[in-house]
Amino acid sequence: MLKDLKNVIKHSGIYGIGNILGKLGVFLMIPVYTRYLTPADYGTLELFYTTTTILKTFLAVGIAHATLRFFFEYEAASERKKVISTALIATFFFGLIGTVFLFAFAGGLSSALFGTAQYGGLFRLVAFTFLLELSMEVSLAYLRASEKSVFFISVSIFQLIARIGVSVALLVFLGQGIKGILIGDLCGVALAWLILTVFTVRFSGVSIDIKKLKEILHYSFPLALGSLSFLVIGTSDRYIMNSFIGVGAIGLYALAYRFGSVIQSLYTEPFTKSYGPYRFSIMKRTDAGVFYSRVLTYFLFGYLFLGLGVSVLSEEVIALMAARPFWDSYRIVPIMVLASAGGGCYYILQIGIYIEKKTRYVPQILFCSAAVNVLLNFILIPPLGATGAALTLVATNASTCALTYIVSQRLMPIDYEFGRIIKLAAAAGVIYAASLLVDTGITWLDMLLKILLVMAYPLLLKFLRFYHDDEALIIRAKWANLSSLLLSKVFSPKAS
Repeated sequence: MLKDLKNVIKHSGIYGIGNILGKLGVFLMIPVYTRYLTPADYGTLELFYTTTTILKTFLAVGIAHATLRFFFEYEAASERKKVISTALIATFFFGLIGTVFLFAFAGGLSSALFGTAQYGGLFRLVAFTFLLELSMEVSLAYLRASEKSVFFISVSIFQLIARIGVSVALLVFLGQGIKGILIGDLCGVALAWLILTVFTVRFSGVSIDIKKLKEILHYSFPLALGSLSFLVIGTSDRYIMNSFIGVGAIGLYALAYRFGSVIQSLYTEPFTKSYGPYRFSIMKRTDAGVFYSRVLTYFLFGYLFLGLGVSVLSEEVIALMAARPFWDSYRIVPIMVLASAGGGCYYILQIGIYIEKKTRYVPQILFCSAAVNVLLNFILIPPLGATGAALTLVATNASTCALTYIVSQRLMPIDYEFGRIIKLAAAAGVIYAASLLVDTGITWLDMLLKILLVMAYPLLLKFLRFYHDDEALIIRAKWANLSSLLLSKVFSPKAS
């Protein structure tokens, strides 16, 4: 099992490097965006992204996920090629539908969201980005299935460089505002789409297998219904805030969301990209249940460790990076970190549903969660603003995980290590509470003390007897090797 975990960790690490570089680029743009855009502009940009996400999530109908599932259904390379090619053509077709919709209703969308039709041209610009992004989903799934993680992140980096370069030129030097950022997005996506599509077609060719298309759509259609609920959960807060408290609040919320979800981008997404296909590749093994159980524990260990770092340092980091009008967003970051943990847990807990191909349960679970989300948003946003939206997201993700666990356990019982998970949460709570007491009035000293507190997290877990004997042996061995290496570097005689 340790070999399996090492394989997942290896590819997660490679995906993580790519995401770190990508996030580094995004974070370097925060001082630019917050100085050349007002909170209202930032909120407007967020609504563009949110609206595009709605269409993309709905029209993708879960085909990329189905591609991973059916790729491993077959052993023959010829059959796998048919799966990839069929899915690729299907996503491009659905993308065209969304593009036509955006073009036809661009003015109406602009009027509905912003009270003016002046943003209609920008929605038409976004339509092209939408088509290419949706079309890339299957190519990215193919790279994950074939464990081409290095190529995956290389394309991501090229896309990021093109996007940032064009956006900065248009925003800073030509004063194009939101339009400049959206053009930069299109340029980056177009470059990535060209590389990925050529690479994928060289493997799969261009053909469609009607039988496989029916199988993929039958498997993914319930996921499409579930996607409607995901859309509500992921976007209703922005639209409700726009109605009650305006786009300025959305701008602050969006920045907090960026910081709060940084662990999702740097840790959860690399993990799911690696673990997603791997969980299906081992599903027929007798020890698969033990592996799935340990994965949840280890995932939460890493997430809470990194999440503590983001939460306790958010005030100082936002003050250093963002313009003053955005500073209050730090108050929401710890709540967003907690909420984002639910996405990774949901991904792990759903294993029984997907292995047994009972995807019809997914929309039922997500419909319930969406109802909770909308109800709490209407209750909490008017009095609490962005904080209410963040608290709603925590409650929504918690309910999603609970329902997914109940359903998946009935299909495929797994003995998760909830006793150890409680210890993880308790240790994280103690560390975070202690960080609230740090206030020397000196920014660099506060940051140093908070970092030391976060680094004490694994030691506190040792005090709580979290580690199994085999894990403790591995940790001691790794520490001994690292110590020996450091000592040899320090005390070894230098060559004359």
